[in-house]
Amino acid sequence: MKGQSLGSLSLRSHVLAGLPIVNQFLEKLGIDRLLGTVHPTMDLRSNVSDGQALGVLLRNIILRDRKPLYSHYEWAKRILPELLGLGSPDAKGLNDDRIGRALEHLYDADRATRLTEIFRKTVKGFNNDSTTLTLSGEYRVVVSVKLRTFASGLRLVDVQ
Repeated sequence: MKGQSLGSLSLRSHVLAGLPIVNQFLEKLGIDRLLGTVHPTMDLRSNVSDGQALGVLLRNIILRDRKPLYSHYEWAKRILPELLGLGSPDAKGLNDDRIGRALEHLYDADRATRLTEIFRKTVKGFNNDSTTLTLSGEYRVVVSVKLRTFASGLRLVDVQ
């Protein structure tokens, strides 16, 4: 984050990277909500929850920024805090110890149930109805086609 001041005016710049797009996918999958259930009690040593710390780590990995854990605070400081699910003062509690504790809680949590929930949300949008055939487009001549279903499949019966 860079800031310049000119009288009463100020300019702040933040990095967006691909976070608006990444956040859309994570929101649809409910990842932040699932990460928030890893260890729901707040750690008194930090104002960053496990879910927030894991969310920042996940976004860092997805964006292939691959910063070491000890530098996540510096990385998060450059990003618009709302895109990371943090308020600006929250980022100060984001250090390697905090992320390490969050990863430890994730390891101890019931990961299989969480992964199953993510998988269900992912495949929920797919339709595997192989009995429906839909054709669309523009045709110069209207053709009426009669199809019959047999045990061996569809067969053309009559074309008009």
